[in-house]
Amino acid sequence: MEKFEELKGKTLKSIKGNVGNDEMVFTTEEGEIARLHYVPD
Repeated sequence: MEKFEELKGKTLKSIKGNVGNDEMVFTTEEGEIARLHYVPD
């Protein structure tokens, strides 16, 4: 998935991330994967 907005209207199956990690991985019911990276200012 190119843009995080593409998750709108989809059902999430899982959200994974670890404390101290700068990435969260979202997986939809259809098997699509979106990654969100945190970058502090």
